[in-house]
Amino acid sequence: MRFKCVSKHWSSLISSRYFTNLFFQVSSPKREPRVFMFLSDNEHLCALLSNNNNFLSDSYPHLNQDLTLPGMGGCFVNALCGLMCFRVGREVRICNLTTRQLVNFPQVKSNILDEAGGEFRMWNYFGHDSVHDEYKVLSTVFEVSKEETVVRSEHQVLVLGPGAYWRGTQTTTLPPPPPPPHRPYSQGISINGVLYYGAWIDKNTCVLMSFDLTSEEFSLIELPIEASIVWHVHRANLMIYESKIAVFEYSRLMTECILDLWVVEEQWRI
Repeated sequence: MRFKCVSKHWSSLISSRYFTNLFFQVSSPKREPRVFMFLSDNEHLCALLSNNNNFLSDSYPHLNQDLTLPGMGGCFVNALCGLMCFRVGREVRICNLTTRQLVNFPQVKSNILDEAGGEFRMWNYFGHDSVHDEYKVLSTVFEVSKEETVVRSEHQVLVLGPGAYWRGTQTTTLPPPPPPPHRPYSQGISINGVLYYGAWIDKNTCVLMSFDLTSEEFSLIELPIEASIVWHVHRANLMIYESKIAVFEYSRLMTECILDLWVVEEQWRI
């Protein structure tokens, strides 16, 4: 921020996409990988785990930063390359954590939301299309029957930039295969330009959905029977394990130090 005040030229350069991409490409000193996990149960017991022996002296200050800004709040989506995405009502907002700039985008328009009368039937995901160097927000709204079956779901995409607006997905396949109606249920994780998230297609069936951020095509990945049962009974979630997407369930971690993990390969493995 100090250097941006030197001149208009410096400010324009530091704020440019070119400079940002160079910054993230700079190789940093090799450090021991760290994993942080914050867990809680009904009795508000918490655990913060790390595989770094110097956790208390080295890492803790980085977790204690005040990022509060006017206009922030609502439902947190995720953070990516210094950009934090969250939603207030039907409106998605992006905050640049370096410049503290906050941008509001148009509200999501959907007949399902109008008929249901509430934003609780909407989920959002934030990812990066490395092929076109574009940041995209995926919005999914859904309708659920009295039998808890997902009747229909609508999907819209917003590409960050001047004049950004919500549009339908634009696939390269003709005709584009429609995604099965589903209700998102977990955080989203992107690997190699593909966004993954857990979803329900009815009250007893959990699946893993993938959304290609470049082609904007959906795919459904069925869970192993064991993982599907665990996800149905407990609140499972997603993580990256050895550069692959994985489903993990931690209900026994606090009491038995056991973590169940299923990794996506050509076939699922535990």
